[in-house]
Order: sequence, then structure tokens, then C-alpha cells
Amino acid sequence: MLAVGLPLIWLLVKDQRPEYYGMMPDGAAAPAASEADRTEMIRKGIQYAEEAQEFEFTLRQAIRTKAYWLFTFAWACSMLVTGPLMVHMISFLTDLGVTPVRAALMMSMASAAAIPTRLLGGWLADRAGKQRMRFVAVGTFVLMLTGVVVFQLLGTAAAAFVMVLMYYLGFTAGIPLASAIRVRYFGRKSIGSVQGSAVMIVMPFTVLAPILVGWIYDRTGSYGDAFNLFIGLLILASVLMLFATPPRRPAETGDIGAIL
Repeated sequence: MLAVGLPLIWLLVKDQRPEYYGMMPDGAAAPAASEADRTEMIRKGIQYAEEAQEFEFTLRQAIRTKAYWLFTFAWACSMLVTGPLMVHMISFLTDLGVTPVRAALMMSMASAAAIPTRLLGGWLADRAGKQRMRFVAVGTFVLMLTGVVVFQLLGTAAAAFVMVLMYYLGFTAGIPLASAIRVRYFGRKSIGSVQGSAVMIVMPFTVLAPILVGWIYDRTGSYGDAFNLFIGLLILASVLMLFATPPRRPAETGDIGAIL
């Protein structure tokens, strides 16, 4: 990994904004060839950020907003579901009487079918705009919620496959959304520290949730109670995300902020 990863980082990761190297954000028009110098490109980037209402937050400013905490805990609730499902899915399917080979095939088919949704999630994030991105995120939670509800109602192997498929569709679509929303909400200046701090909060949920689900199974002999918990968590994640409206410009919250 180091042999491959470090050269790629050295060659591809730059220390300036994309506009400095002649690149524009998706959806923005680059200057004409006659004016495509570095200064003009940066000016175009500033103009695009202004039009997209992309405000720059420091980490300190970000954590003082309601949006940061609502968004972070919404994603934490979803990780309390996605983590255990990933870890326990084979055990859950074999507990239903599905053979291990068939269970692995079901997961492989569902994950393959969900490959386009990762691209779709990014495409929707680009098209939805800053004010509506949270609804796309809620849609990913609802996909997973629908799958769990269908299985809880029917309890069959076919319903379990529907749940696996809906899980992968929602999970993979949500992967690009998390980063996209943070950038749109808090800008690019401190995105590393903003995202890193959020991951620090979410990660313990991701690590402990599979252990909790395993404990529930050991105590009850089934995953039924855990799935009921998943339903509640996904509903909570959806509600929190609905209220995670884009934060105002930092200067309006009493801090000094700057547009890109």
C-alpha cells in the first residue's frame, strides 16, 4: 500500500486550490483560452463559490453551527446500522437457512448492482444544490430503512435479499454525499479538520455497534430486536438530516469567515 499510495500522493495531491492549477469545480465554466491565466482562473473560482454560496469555515466556526452537529449525529446513526449489517450479514443470512455460498453470492450480487449508485449519489449532490443536498442524504437513509422494514414484515429469504440490496444501494450512494455535503456546508479551506473531527465522533459508533448487535443476538437468539433498533436509528438519522440546513455565512454567526 505504501509503495503504491505514497507516489500517488506525491504526484497528485497538491498544496494549492484547484483553481491555482487551472481546474474549476464541476459545473463551472473555465475562462476562455485567451484569459486562462492563473489570476483569472482564481477569480473565476471565487465568483463560482459566491454564486454557489460556498462559505469558508474554520473548524472552530464549524463546530459552533447547528448543521455540524445535526449532520454528524445523523451520519453516526446511519453508521450504527451500516457497520453491523456489514459485519453480521453473512451470519444473519445463514441463520435464515441460506447456505454460506448462496449468502456470499447474494451479497456479491447486491454490491455489484449498487456500483452505479455511488456515481448517482455524486451526480445528485452536484445537481441538487446546497439547499437540497440533505434531502438526497435522507433518500439514502430511506432506502436502507425500506429494506429493513420489508424484511421485518415478511421475514423470508427473498425479503432478506431485498434488504441486502437496499442496504447496498443506500450505503454506496451515501459515500460521496458525506464529503460533498461537508464541502458545500463548510467550504474547502478547513475541510480536512472538519471532516477529521466528524470522523472522530462517528468512528466509536462504527466500532461498537457490531459488538452491541452481537450481544443482542447472543441474548435473544435472533437479530429481530437489532433490526427494530435499526429502524429507529434510520428514522432518527432522517429526521436529524432534515433539520441540518446549510449554516449561514460565518460572519453572520459572530465569527469572521471568508468566501473562497
